Amino acid sequence: MINKILTYGNLKKMFIASLVLIYLADLLIPKHHIVVSWEALPGFYSIYGFLSCVLIVLVSKLLGIWLQKREEYYE
Repeated sequence: MINKILTYGNLKKMFIASLVLIYLADLLIPKHHIVVSWEALPGFYSIYGFLSCVLIVLVSKLLGIWLQKREEYYE
């Protein structure tokens, strides 16, 4: 039962729906204390969070390549 619900296509749809809901919540919640001008952009924190996550993944991949040891290193 749960395997039919948690297919790749359904998970992708649920993920996109959650992103849309977060974006809409950002549009509907009033911003009282704006420090810099780009905080007033609609969906700024959603886009900022997504790009930060992408950057963390890319940096971790580069660190994995840089820190990788040769196969015979421990012999």
